[in-house]
Amino acid sequence: MEVFEPQSIEIEDKNNISFVFPNPTSDSKINVNVFETDQKVTLNIYNFMGQLEYSTIVDAKNGNSISEIDLPTIGNTFILEVIEGNSSIEHHKISAIR
Repeated sequence: MEVFEPQSIEIEDKNNISFVFPNPTSDSKINVNVFETDQKVTLNIYNFMGQLEYSTIVDAKNGNSISEIDLPTIGNTFILEVIEGNSSIEHHKISAIR
């Protein structure tokens, strides 16, 4: 049997402009990496009832931007909406393990 060393790969997805980590989270904090874009990006976090809990604007015109966000203390499931310019383009389901 032949054993190989682990290899890293990079997957480039041109459709996504953001990445959320860690997800699920155990410390009620997430990081949102917004990739370089020519427009400002709005990040909205909604609770499981669809109520807006948090909103911020990210400027990633000069390169990737990472935002650390504290999740609300009530609830385990949230939706992150990513809006580039005036268009909602991504939604991420976020789980908080409490």
